[in-house]
Formats: sequence, C-alpha cells, structure tokens
Amino acid sequence: MNGLEEYFEKTAFPTLGCKGTFWSAMAEMTPDEAYQIEHPQRGLRGMAQMVNIPLTYWWHRPEWYSRSMIISTDFFLGNNIIEMSVQVNKNKLVCPPPTDNGGGGTFTLVNAILVLLSLLIASTL
Repeated sequence: MNGLEEYFEKTAFPTLGCKGTFWSAMAEMTPDEAYQIEHPQRGLRGMAQMVNIPLTYWWHRPEWYSRSMIISTDFFLGNNIIEMSVQVNKNKLVCPPPTDNGGGGTFTLVNAILVLLSLLIASTL
C-alpha cells in the first residue's frame, strides 16, 4: 500500500490536483495470475479491502480530499468515501491558494458520489 500512497502524494497530486485537469484517483487494484494462485481464498473483495481501509484514512487528510475530483474504488461499502464527499461538499471546501507551481482552483468530491453510484447500478445489471 505504501507504493500507492506514495504515487498519489508524489506524482498524482502535484501533477493533477487543483490544476484544472479532470482526473480520477483510480484506487483500485487488479490481481495478476500469481496473486490469484497464491491467495485463492481472498478474492477480489479481499484485495479491495486491503486498499479500502487505508484509502479511507488517506482521504481524511485535507491536503488529499481538497485536491481530488473523483475517487474510483472497488466495493465502496468497504470505505467511507461517499460520506466523506458529502461532508466535504457541505463545507464547500476549496483547493489551497495558488502556489509557486501554479496550483489552485475550486474542486470538490461531488463527482465521487456519481461515479460510485454508477458503479453500483452497473454491478446490479
């Protein structure tokens, strides 16, 4: 999980966060054949849970949720992203003021709700 967290902090947020670029934090993992053979009892839900627990804590940080547009997750019932996005939007959180690298702008997590709900609907069809 440290690699995923480091990617968001050092690559995604500085490059995409609050830059006016439409982007999605793809917080999903896809197992390869070796993982499926080594962990047959865990399955996709177990792998998603390995990501969802730390993901919930990562996005409680203001410097994370203020720079995100969409957060895509597997099995959204295993995290608190929807409730958090509602609260963030209620507070009308905005991105930090511009920095020397050109950041700044207004973004909220309302799109996270739409993406997660569309995934729920698609999974029931």
